[in-house]
Amino acid sequence: MPGAVDDDEPPRRRRQRLKGRCCVAEEQDRAVAVEEVLDAGVVVEVVRDAPDNLPGAYPDDAVNNMVGVWLGGQVYLYLLHFQQGSIPASLRPGVALEQGAFLGLVGNSGVTLEPHLHMTALYYDVAPVGSGEVRTWSVPIEWEDVYLSATVEGPGELSPWATPGTGLWIDDEAITAD
Repeated sequence: MPGAVDDDEPPRRRRQRLKGRCCVAEEQDRAVAVEEVLDAGVVVEVVRDAPDNLPGAYPDDAVNNMVGVWLGGQVYLYLLHFQQGSIPASLRPGVALEQGAFLGLVGNSGVTLEPHLHMTALYYDVAPVGSGEVRTWSVPIEWEDVYLSATVEGPGELSPWATPGTGLWIDDEAITAD
């Protein structure tokens, strides 16, 4: 199951890089199990009970089932659109994750038209002292051994290292039309 990629960070943040492997595990009742994508992290936020949307419905006020993971320093990874109730109760803020930890099943919760996994890496920054503001920027993730495609149907091309841009699909196996 491929995931859409966002890349809208300010140019001055482009030096920040994260490295990871694609995260799709195995099919389970037509849903896809998601394993943690980077080496390790600490859970900072979990939403697990928002309802899934009907495919094709696009509710503007829908809530995402999600897992937020602190990766160290000022970098966080958010994984969105999990299936309602599929995130284990053992995943809660403060829990340290190891690579390969089961996070949940890909679903259709939140503002989305179809089931998919959305991953966003964020650089978290506190605005000037005394302002009380918090700022975040999306930062690119550099992936190892992934297939890239301009469409979900493919064909995909294997890349040993890639920092996908907006509008590309990534997968850990060849992207082909079914």
